Amino acid sequence: MIAIPRDVARTFRALAKKCLAGRPRGPAPPVVVRVRAGVLTLWSRIESVGLRYSVAALAAENETLLVAMDLLAAIEGARSEPVSLAVDAKLLGTASWAEGGEAKSHSFKAILPGKQHAVPTLPELVPMPDAFRTALHECGRTAAREANRFILNHVQIRGASGHVIGTDSK
Repeated sequence: MIAIPRDVARTFRALAKKCLAGRPRGPAPPVVVRVRAGVLTLWSRIESVGLRYSVAALAAENETLLVAMDLLAAIEGARSEPVSLAVDAKLLGTASWAEGGEAKSHSFKAILPGKQHAVPTLPELVPMPDAFRTALHECGRTAAREANRFILNHVQIRGASGHVIGTDSK
């Protein structure tokens, strides 16, 4: 069983919406909910972006679940009340929490995780000069907002040469 605060579910969904360009198409992306070493991590791949959000876990059990983003919509809230996610052997799950003194629950179907759902390790981060932030901001403004043609809505960063490249083809 994994416990996830309702405000964490709300925050993760809000961040996921910012990763989408335009209207979302297709089913909601799966979300890996993982507890390891006292850290609760939510991770999802949304289009070409990997989104990872980590907070202190409410329980110390090491466990991993793969659920649809729709589950987070059902359990999210403004407060940090914990939601217990329990899944049986047939991947049928129940989310349960208390809201206003009343017990609530939501049934869901978990997804069988595969190798593609492994949470990637974080790269080593180093401080960047202010000129990099300025160049990244300008390239982000230049790159196309919609994916009209191949890769024009991306920014390329060449670390070895120090180039930051973005275009809308104009």
